[in-house]
Amino acid sequence: MHSEEVTMTNRMAFTARSFLLRLALAVAMIFYFVLTSRAGGPKSVAGTSYFDPTTTGQPLVWPQGLITYYTDQGDLSTILPNASANSFVADAFAQWTSVPTAALAATNAGTLAEDVNGTNVILNADGTISMPADIQPTATGTPIGIVYDYDGSVTDALMGSGAGGSSQCFSNAAFGGNDNYGSFATYQHALIVVNGQCAQQSSQLTDVEYRLVRVIGSVLGLGWSQVNPNVLTHIPAPTSDDYAGFPVMHNTDPLNCIPITICYANPYQVAMDDAASISRLYPVTTQNVSGFPGKQIFSTATARIHGSVWFTNTHGIRTQAMQGVNVVARWIDRRPASRRASMRLPPSPDSYSPAMKAIRSLGLPIRWEISSPNGARPTRLWKASSILLACNCQTGEARNIR
Repeated sequence: MHSEEVTMTNRMAFTARSFLLRLALAVAMIFYFVLTSRAGGPKSVAGTSYFDPTTTGQPLVWPQGLITYYTDQGDLSTILPNASANSFVADAFAQWTSVPTAALAATNAGTLAEDVNGTNVILNADGTISMPADIQPTATGTPIGIVYDYDGSVTDALMGSGAGGSSQCFSNAAFGGNDNYGSFATYQHALIVVNGQCAQQSSQLTDVEYRLVRVIGSVLGLGWSQVNPNVLTHIPAPTSDDYAGFPVMHNTDPLNCIPITICYANPYQVAMDDAASISRLYPVTTQNVSGFPGKQIFSTATARIHGSVWFTNTHGIRTQAMQGVNVVARWIDRRPASRRASMRLPPSPDSYSPAMKAIRSLGLPIRWEISSPNGARPTRLWKASSILLACNCQTGEARNIR
């Protein structure tokens, strides 16, 4: 890989948010987006142009779930020199690769060809950006580049003047995304920048890793989730179980969450919805389990519920299937004194692909998969919105019992 600096040929006038705009425009033309998803699911799926026709509607993933990344040669900050920064990044990846039903493995394959900094990432007068060749979108030989932005100058060049300052850590402690795509619905390259100005004190590191875990989740292909939104809205007031089931991949955080532990005790610990979502994208199967020692076949730890939620007439007779509803299946405590739905373990099958969204919007039968904790088979009773369902967990069939 050549280490000399090259100038991006895209003639688009880059604004203060040039880097994110480049990412957004790159995918907006060729993807269906699962923007209305409420449970965790894929960030994007193959559209009808550019991609091979056989992949239309399939979620984009990294091939075989084998993630290879390359790290910057420089230090991240005075308290995270290069070796420590590499361990920091490895731990962030491990939050996802340690999910027992996800066929994911991340490998630090070495370093980039240079210390990426403000001397080789430059916003030019004509709006183009010069940057090293091995972090360009075309650098598929270094599939995921991890940049340690020691002084915030790289962030300034990519995101706009001042974006790399310590006052912007809530938004810019870590950022990046996918920027190259294979025709068979695969990710081919991504760039992640970690802002060293946000890692000046040990008390900041939890916040930085939280942001980094979320960026990595997005780079792996996960979209945003809206499970247990009362953690944010406080309607109703959240309980400890609500917090325990609150996904890492929720959409946004309140601005007062500084440090992030003010709002979430374990901010980057993946929840049930996160684990189920990443496992749907990268399932451990009988075919690939040998490549992921110690992992569990996803299908042995899940059950499938499918069916329709129906409107009824005044006589209680069903009339037509509901369209566009959000359905969340939850565990129910079967003890007579309780019979409460679990907020800690909310398997959340809302949307998996535009094809499924289309099925739901047409009022056709809804199908989803639900993960159970510790490999146990799911209980027979589930609560879906306000409708109580009985689940035959061997056949995966459900029926309305209330």
